[in-house]
Amino acid sequence: MPQLATLPISHRCLFMALLAMGCHAPISHAGADFSGFLADFRHALAVNDGARVAALTRLPFLYEGRGRDRAAFLAIYPQLFNAPVRRCLARAQPIAEDGAQVIFCSPYAFYFRPVQGSWRLVEFAADGEAVR
Repeated sequence: MPQLATLPISHRCLFMALLAMGCHAPISHAGADFSGFLADFRHALAVNDGARVAALTRLPFLYEGRGRDRAAFLAIYPQLFNAPVRRCLARAQPIAEDGAQVIFCSPYAFYFRPVQGSWRLVEFAADGEAVR
């Protein structure tokens, strides 16, 4: 591969222009920026903002075998995100698993995945380790 200095000036200009455009690309919650999403999610939980948590969740959200829209999610929010679970989610470290980030907070495991370019809470499941 040729060194940048050995390329013709027109190629160097094109390379620099492409590089500059890449540096100014919009940042989303997808890809490696799970930490930005998680900070937003944790803040919403810290202030107990169910509406913000709903906005960071893929809806309809499956709960007790039924897909819940925003209003139904807000109705179940206090059960799913009680104070002990919110405290755990504030400090537990996510674990990468099959393209998802998973946080285990007894009695649940919370799964986060990119959805249309942004990270979202997509599901939860009983934490098998906590059940034992």
